[in-house]
Amino acid sequence: MNKLRIPLHSSQSQLLSSNSLVTKARIFRAVRGMSSQNQSQQEGCQQPPYFQLDRTASMETPLNLQVQGTIPKWLEGSLYRNGSGVYRVGSSNFQHLFDGFAVVSRWTIQNGSVSFLSSIVDTDTYKKAVKHNALVGSTFGSNFPDPCKSIFSRFFSHFLPRPPKKNDNVGISIIKCGERFFALTESSMIHELNGDDLHSVQKIDVSKHFPVQMGTGHPHFEKDGTMLYYATNLRDYNKAYNFIRVPPPSGGVDPWSNGQILASVASRWKMNIGYTHSFGLTENYIVHFEQPLACNVLKILTMEMRSSSFEDTLVNYPGEPVSAFLLDKKTGERTPITYLAPHGFTFHFINCYEDAGHVVVDVCLSEDAQIIKDLYIDAILKRQQQKTPLNITFGRFVLPLSLDKAEPGKNLVTLSNTNASAVLREKGKNIVDVRRDTSFDDTVYFDLPRINYDYNGLKYRYTYGSSIFNTSLARVSLKIDVLVTFLTYLCGTTHIPGEPVFVKSPEGTLEDDGVILSAILAQTSDQSSYLVVLDASSFKEVARATLPSDIKINFSFHGDFYF
Repeated sequence: MNKLRIPLHSSQSQLLSSNSLVTKARIFRAVRGMSSQNQSQQEGCQQPPYFQLDRTASMETPLNLQVQGTIPKWLEGSLYRNGSGVYRVGSSNFQHLFDGFAVVSRWTIQNGSVSFLSSIVDTDTYKKAVKHNALVGSTFGSNFPDPCKSIFSRFFSHFLPRPPKKNDNVGISIIKCGERFFALTESSMIHELNGDDLHSVQKIDVSKHFPVQMGTGHPHFEKDGTMLYYATNLRDYNKAYNFIRVPPPSGGVDPWSNGQILASVASRWKMNIGYTHSFGLTENYIVHFEQPLACNVLKILTMEMRSSSFEDTLVNYPGEPVSAFLLDKKTGERTPITYLAPHGFTFHFINCYEDAGHVVVDVCLSEDAQIIKDLYIDAILKRQQQKTPLNITFGRFVLPLSLDKAEPGKNLVTLSNTNASAVLREKGKNIVDVRRDTSFDDTVYFDLPRINYDYNGLKYRYTYGSSIFNTSLARVSLKIDVLVTFLTYLCGTTHIPGEPVFVKSPEGTLEDDGVILSAILAQTSDQSSYLVVLDASSFKEVARATLPSDIKINFSFHGDFYF
């Protein structure tokens, strides 16, 4: 195979000899970027519609949809969704699922009718890309040069370590606080959105209120509307993991401006901070997993020097365990037990609850952090072609709350409905090795889990998830009954399912009295995407609202239904 040669001018040759590692890395990334872009251009017609959105994703008026079946009369409101949407501007393409510019959508249900509206979130990052007709800057899995930088600035950016510029793309979730909507991501940047037209109202930077640089798209809400928010401090490993209590918003004030840090916990590493996407909650405790996938501080400071993406700063420790800990939800005090689980990786907590002196922790579990690389777009398309599912399954751990009279080497889990184990170490103070419950079927792959949120932090029975990007057995998988049974809704090989959102019936008395709403995405341009309404108890389809086949919708990660 012929090698690709890049001609160098004399000044570039000097730079290569004086700083060869940096320059070689830049050349490699440039070649990889060109190869990826050329491949995307060649295979663009083969990509599913949800990777082909463009500026037309911003609609001026809602579109009325054709409805089949009967939508329950009590179901009136809007399902809001958020996720990566626009992956191409000009001739450049994003490479990772998390990179795309945020597209927010709204499915409004009223009197049995359904309308659809979507909009690209008008962030500074997106507007800059449109202005230059090119992707700009560093994202989760991609890196592109900044046309606004002078030659002088570009030259010295490869020698002077500095924090990367903040990216305000907010493509993970959308939440409602009071009557206000906020689009969230994993950075400290947040956009408040107008619920009517889905445009940005204001930009909020959480780091102006707290010493943090990263946030979460998965806050929790108490019954009174108080938010529990997670944020990461990359500059002080002693206060790496932060849990912030945010009161319900009042007026037009930035809600985070009135928040208070409930607890800060140190990282096990001095130069690495564990990557966190979500956390768990019970009636009395916050549950956190410090995972063996960490952000390397030095790599973050040298992102510009190395022309790298955020994914390049992540360090995987395959031999190290997941370290779990509990915090008192009222005082922020950490309980004196450290729970260590064999290596694994979790994006999403499902639910946690207390039961007879234990905390039961349910998560969507991957074998390791390879899942990060499995979400590059070319890897997704390859898996779909080979009909290989993402290996994400139901994982349950049981954490004993007390070590009183505990004997080393003996299983401390006394619950009768689980075979999970927790064993006190012979050596090491208050260290417990935990093993997951193995009674669940590991061939049932699912992620994007949801529950009846009235049961958040409480003992529950049902969770709902999807077999994401799976074309061989595409299903709004499960309804999983944690008593080890499950139901499925199959959408066939021509579609893939999105996150299933549970909406409770106002007159319901049982945990699964209500419906499931899920956007079902077409795999080809001759098929139509649609919103399916499932009876949450039987998991049977009761209605669907279908988009015209020429309307592309993005793969949205998270959102919720609001009456």
